[in-house]
Amino acid sequence: MEHFPSKNPNPVLRIGTNGKVLYANRAAGPLLKSWGIREGEKAPELIENAVLRALSLRKCEELELETETRTYLVTLNPFPEEACVNVYGYDISSRKEIEKKLHIREKQHLVLEKFGKMTLTCTSLQALMDESTGLVASTLEIESCKILELLPDGNFLFRAGFGPRRELAGELIVGRGKDSLAGYTLLSRRPVSVKDMKEETRFKKTASVADQGLVSGISVIIGEAKRPFGVIEAFSTKRREFSEEDQYFLSSVAFLIAETTERRKAEEKLRLHQKLLEKQVEERTRELTKTNKTLVMEIVRREQVEQTLRSNMELLEKLLGTMPNPIYYKNREGAYRDCNENFSTRIAGLPKEELLGSTPPEVAQKLLPERILKAPEQSKEKLFEQVLEIHRKDLELLRDGGSRVFEDELLCADGVKRNFLINKSTFGSGNGEVYGLLCMMQDISELKQAEKKLRDNLYFLEKLLDAIPTPVFYKDRENKYRLCNEEFIREIAGIPKEQIIGYSLHKFIKELPEDLILLHEKYDRTLMRERKTQRYEAQLKCATKGFRDFLINKAPYIEKDGEPGGIVGVMFDATENRQARETLERREERYRLAAEQTGQIVFDYDFKTGSVDWAGAVTEDTAHIIELQKFDMNRWCEKIHPEDRGRVRSAFEKSLKTGEKFHEVYRFRKKEGGYIYMEESGILLKDEEGRIRRMLGAKKDITERKMAVEKLHKSEESFHSFMQNFRGLGFQLDSDFTPVFVHGAAEEITGYSKEDFLSGSIGWTRLVKEEELPLILEKRKKLKEDPELFTELEYRIRRKGGELRWVREVIQNVPEGPDKSIHFQGSIHDITERKEAEEALEKAEKVRKKEIHHRIKNNLQVISSLLSLQSEKFGDAQVLEAFRESQNRVISMAIIHEELYKGDKIDTLDFAAYLRKLTADLLSSYRVGKDDISLELDLEKIYLGMDTAIPLGIIVNELVSNALKHAFLTGKKGKIRINLCGKENFAGNPEDYGTGSGCGEEQDFQAEKELPFTLIVADNGPGIPEEIDFRDTDSLGLQLVNLLVEQIEGNIELDNGTGTEFRIYFTDN
Repeated sequence: MEHFPSKNPNPVLRIGTNGKVLYANRAAGPLLKSWGIREGEKAPELIENAVLRALSLRKCEELELETETRTYLVTLNPFPEEACVNVYGYDISSRKEIEKKLHIREKQHLVLEKFGKMTLTCTSLQALMDESTGLVASTLEIESCKILELLPDGNFLFRAGFGPRRELAGELIVGRGKDSLAGYTLLSRRPVSVKDMKEETRFKKTASVADQGLVSGISVIIGEAKRPFGVIEAFSTKRREFSEEDQYFLSSVAFLIAETTERRKAEEKLRLHQKLLEKQVEERTRELTKTNKTLVMEIVRREQVEQTLRSNMELLEKLLGTMPNPIYYKNREGAYRDCNENFSTRIAGLPKEELLGSTPPEVAQKLLPERILKAPEQSKEKLFEQVLEIHRKDLELLRDGGSRVFEDELLCADGVKRNFLINKSTFGSGNGEVYGLLCMMQDISELKQAEKKLRDNLYFLEKLLDAIPTPVFYKDRENKYRLCNEEFIREIAGIPKEQIIGYSLHKFIKELPEDLILLHEKYDRTLMRERKTQRYEAQLKCATKGFRDFLINKAPYIEKDGEPGGIVGVMFDATENRQARETLERREERYRLAAEQTGQIVFDYDFKTGSVDWAGAVTEDTAHIIELQKFDMNRWCEKIHPEDRGRVRSAFEKSLKTGEKFHEVYRFRKKEGGYIYMEESGILLKDEEGRIRRMLGAKKDITERKMAVEKLHKSEESFHSFMQNFRGLGFQLDSDFTPVFVHGAAEEITGYSKEDFLSGSIGWTRLVKEEELPLILEKRKKLKEDPELFTELEYRIRRKGGELRWVREVIQNVPEGPDKSIHFQGSIHDITERKEAEEALEKAEKVRKKEIHHRIKNNLQVISSLLSLQSEKFGDAQVLEAFRESQNRVISMAIIHEELYKGDKIDTLDFAAYLRKLTADLLSSYRVGKDDISLELDLEKIYLGMDTAIPLGIIVNELVSNALKHAFLTGKKGKIRINLCGKENFAGNPEDYGTGSGCGEEQDFQAEKELPFTLIVADNGPGIPEEIDFRDTDSLGLQLVNLLVEQIEGNIELDNGTGTEFRIYFTDN
C-alpha cells in the first residue's frame, strides 16, 4: 500500500470483497472509530454491500458517511483484478452545515410569508397572536413562546403564548423593571439573546422560567422603541445560541404584529370618528331645517330674479356647447357650476348633471377607481395629489383674483394622458368682488409630440455624425461653420466646438497659408454656383498629426426655396495610402520566410472556388498533399489513415457546421508509401451573409516528435512496472541500535545475509557512505531523546562488492513491555533504480518543456503569418500599421520561446541574447539600413524568467518601434542605444549621448535601491514633445509600456534632455 500516502489529510482505505479493511491511513481513523472496528477487521454491512456492488458493476460508487463530528463523501474505485476496492474520502462537513443553514432560512421565509398573509386577512388580533406564537415555536424548534403587552403602569400582560402556562394568557401580570428579560429588552431598546439563564447576570431569572426548566432564550421589542406594544420572547429547554437568522426571523414576526396592532387601532379611531361625524350631521340638519323656514320667503322673492338668470344660463350653455375646447366655470368655493359637453365627456368622463355642484377632489373620489382600470400604469395616489394641487391653486386664484395661463398634463376620460394649454381667469362685480372662475383648455398633445420628435431627430443626427470615423462639417453661404462632428473637432481643429461654430476656417486654424485659404474659398464658390459634387485632394494641418493629405468630398445643401444654403463636406485621410502596398509586399515576403523556417505550411482555402494558396516549408513528403488538396478534397481525405479518417472528417464537418476552430493530428499516406504524422489547425471565415467562405490554417509534419512521445510513454510504463516489483528490508533494533530482528531482501540490497547483521559481524553503519554517516548518527541520537519521533532518510551504502546503492530508511521509536523499554523498528528499501528513474524523468520533463516552448513559438509564428495574410485584404494605412505592430508584438513573444527552446535552461533565458535577436528583427521589419540607423547594444548576460522576459520583450519592441518610426526623419542618420545591467553595474546616462555605455561609468543619478536590474532604451532623435505625458497618452504602444512595467512591478522614467531615453528598473520574481 505504499502508493497511499499515510499523511494524506483525506481518508484513504482499501477494502476486500469480504468487507475486511485491508488498509487505512491515519485520516481514516474517525471512520473506523464510528464503525467500531480497527484495520484488518470487517466493515459494516452497508460498506460491504457497496463494495460488492462496485466490483460487480465495475464502476465507481459514491456514499455519504457521518461520524460524530464530520460528514464525508467517499468514492469507491473498484479493482476487480485485485479483488478489492480503494476508498477515497473528502470532508464535506462545511457544505452540510451551509445546506442546513439555508434550509432553516428558507423555512423561516416561508413562515414569514404565511404570517404576512394572515395579518392582511385577520379579523381578530388575539387569534393572530395565538397563531403567531405557535408558528415561532415550530419554526425555531423551541418549547415556549410568549407575547407580553406593555400596560400603562409599566407592567406586562401575558397576552398570548405557546407551551407551558398558555392557559393564563390574558390574565397573568408580569412584573416590570430591568430585573426581567422583557423589562431589560425594553430598557436596552434592542433584541436580547441569552445562551444560558444560569450564567446570565444582566437580569434576574424569573420563577416561571426556573419552574419550566427553560435554559436559553431571546426577546425582541414589538413596535417602535419609543412607543412599544410589548415584547415577544422565545425559550428553549436546551442550551443553544440563537443565530442572527433566528433574531431576524423573530424581529420580522414582531414587526408584522406591531403593524397589525397599529392598523387595528387606526381602524377603531376611524370608526369612532365616523360616529362623531354622523352626530354632527344630525345636529346640522336640525339647524338647517330651522333656517329653511326663514329662507322660504326669500326664495319666493328671488324667483323672478332666478327666471332671468335661467334665461341667461340657457344662452351661456348653448354658447359653451358650440365651442370645441373644454370649458367650465366654478363658484367661489371651487365647485363646478357649469361646463360644456367637451369637458364633461372628454375630461371628466361624467354626465354633466353628476359633475355640477362638486369640487375636483369629490369628482376624483368617484372617477379614479374606474380611471385606473383604463390606465393601470398610473398611480391612484399621485393622480389624487394632482387633483388636490389643482383645487388648491384654483382656490388661491378665487381668493386673490386675476388670471393664469400655463401648460399641464391631465389624465382624460379614455385613460390617456394629454397635454393642455390652460387659461384660467376670475370674474365678479365691478367693485372687485370675485364671483367665480372661468377656465378654457386647448389640447396641445400633438404639438408636444411633434416638438419631441423634432428634438429626437436632431439629437439622432448629431450622434450619427459623431459616429462617423472621418471629419464631417457643414458651412453656410458665408463660409462659416454651422455644424461638425467629434472627429473634425478632435483631429482637424483641436479646440472646443464653441470656438468653431460661427467662424470660418482661417479663424481657428491660424497656421493655414493664405493662398490655401483662397483656394478653398474658390472651390466653395464654384460648388455653390454649379451645384455639383466636388472631390479633390488638399493638405491641411491637423491638431493631432501635423500636416496631412486629405481627400475631400463636398456637395451643396439645397433649401426648400431651391437656393443653396451651404456646403456639406467629408474628409478622408489619404496620407499613408501610397506606403500601404510596399509595406504589404514586404510583410508577405517576411512571413513566407518565417513559415519556411519554422517547418510549417500555411494555407488559404476558398470553398467557393475550391482554390488553395500555400506558403511555407514544402518538403518531399508534403508536396503531394498540396497537389491533392488543390484539385480534390475527397481524394485528399482518402489518403488519411483509415483509423483517423472518420475522426478527421467528423471534426472538419463539425467545424463547417459550427464555425469552431479546426485542430487535428492524423496520419497521412506519403507518395512512395508509408505514413507521416500531420498536425493541422485552421479557422473558418464567413462572408456578409454568415456562410463559411474561407479557411485559413497551417500544417506541420510532426512524425519525429510523435515517435519521441511514444518512446517516452514506453519508458514511463517500464518505470512503473519496476516500482511495482520493488522489495525492501524490515528490521527491529534494541536501545543501542543492535539488530534483534531482520527480515527481507538483505542480500539483494547489501550483499550480506541477515545472519551477518544479527550476529554482529557486520554493523550497518559500516556500510554507510562516510560523508552521510554524521547525519544518521545525529538522527539516532534524537530518536533516543524523543520517544514520539519518526524519521525518514535517503542515503547511500556500499554493498559487499563495493558497489554504492541508494536506500530509503524509515525508523521509529517503539516502547515495549511493562518497563516501557525502548526499541526501534523500521524498514529499508533499495531506491537506487528509483533514483535513476527520477533522473530519467527529470530529463524527460526538460524535453517536454522545451517541446512546449517549441510549439508555442510555432503557433505564434502561425498567428503572425495569418495576420500577414489578413492584412492583404485592407488598404487603409492605419489598419495596415496596426497589423504590423501586432505582428511585431507576436514575434517578440515567439523569439522568447525560441530562445527557451534552444537554451540550456528550461524556465529562464539569456535576455541579452534575446534582445540582440529581437532588435535585429525589428530593424529588418522597418527596412532601415545600417548606414542610416546604427544600433548600440551594451548588454550584461542576465537570465530572466518567462513572467518577466515576455512583458519586458514587448516593452523593448514598443520603444524601439517608436524610435524607428518617429525619432528619425527619412534619410537622417541616428543611433539607438540599449543597455541592460544589474544594479551593481548601473551608472546611469552620460551627459554626452555618444560617449558612454550607461553601464559602468559614474553618473549624476542612481538607480532605485529596491530593484536589482536596469534597462535603458534611448535614441538621439528630437525627443518627445514636452506637452505629451508619456504616462497618459492616446498611443497604444506607450499605454502597453506603462501597463507592462506595472505588471512586472517595475518603475519607468523618461529623460528628454538629449534625445529620448527610457529607464526601466525591475526585478525578476
